[in-house]
Amino acid sequence: MSILEGICPQCGGHSTDGEVCGRCRVAKETWVSCDARVRAVVCSTCGASRSGSVWRDQDLTRDEIATVVAKTAIHLHPECMPGEIKALVREEDPQRTTVIFTLSGTLWGEPVEKDCSVEVFWNKEQCDRCNRISGNYYEGVIQVRAEGRRPTPTELAAAQRIAAEVEETMQQRGERLSVIVREEETKDGLDLIVSSHQIGDEVAGSIVRAMGGRVTTHPKLAGERAGRPLYRVTYAVRLPNLTKGDIIWLNRTYGKVIEPGSRTFRYIDLNTGSVRVRRSADIQRLVGNIRDAEETIVAYVEGPVIGVLDPDSGATLECQAASWRKVLAGDRVKVLKDQDHLVIV
Repeated sequence: MSILEGICPQCGGHSTDGEVCGRCRVAKETWVSCDARVRAVVCSTCGASRSGSVWRDQDLTRDEIATVVAKTAIHLHPECMPGEIKALVREEDPQRTTVIFTLSGTLWGEPVEKDCSVEVFWNKEQCDRCNRISGNYYEGVIQVRAEGRRPTPTELAAAQRIAAEVEETMQQRGERLSVIVREEETKDGLDLIVSSHQIGDEVAGSIVRAMGGRVTTHPKLAGERAGRPLYRVTYAVRLPNLTKGDIIWLNRTYGKVIEPGSRTFRYIDLNTGSVRVRRSADIQRLVGNIRDAEETIVAYVEGPVIGVLDPDSGATLECQAASWRKVLAGDRVKVLKDQDHLVIV
């Protein structure tokens, strides 16, 4: 290598290959540029932000959003290795925020640094999800009913809780348009109006898996949206005719339902304590539910007979003692009335 090959032809400084050195090249190049202004679009209702045509939920502060948006205004030279970025946020007014950046990096082996200022202008719009909700847009109705009866308040509350959990899970997965638009309690049960088929499928399926029963779907063409046919689906959720804790009479004994089902169910025989499975069609009478049982006192125990006080009249009524549980005089028990009899539940 000759001596000329190790000298920069412009500044005379060191150059490994005798070419223009990195310092001279950097002096003639713009290694970073910043747009003077950028726009931040946020939802006036839920605070989501828009990038292009895509809305995303945000848990960032206003300053953090401004910094993220302002960074899109920074343009580095393709061969620049970025370094540290420091940001100073200054609020000018409700519609304008200034972000001052201190930028550093390495270009052609030379350290570079520069300050630049970006103005962020705030635009408020309504996001796609809030637009659907405010516009009462929906794609499905989940009708929660029960076979031969009205769902209990406990069942309705459970269905609402399940629906809310499914909605939260789908939102966390990024399915922003899958929401419960509203809930309407009717004389027959509960209607859940949902914004998409996806959340309709998941909520209806989750309710049936947790509470038993069955679900059928009934789609109906409701028009077009963006040039595509719009189908609104009715999800008919039918809970079993029994609920957990129901007291029933069948096969000349009382039982407590522990696992209801559409066609069969599991119950505890209150006489023997054994767990059995029977068909729903075998039930001869529904006495009530253990939630409605009243507390009373055992007056006496004589062999297979237990005398308990009627919670209404105070009279002593006799019940059959169960072989699998011990009841003593003076004990407090819960009972349900079945015609003229009391059932210890």
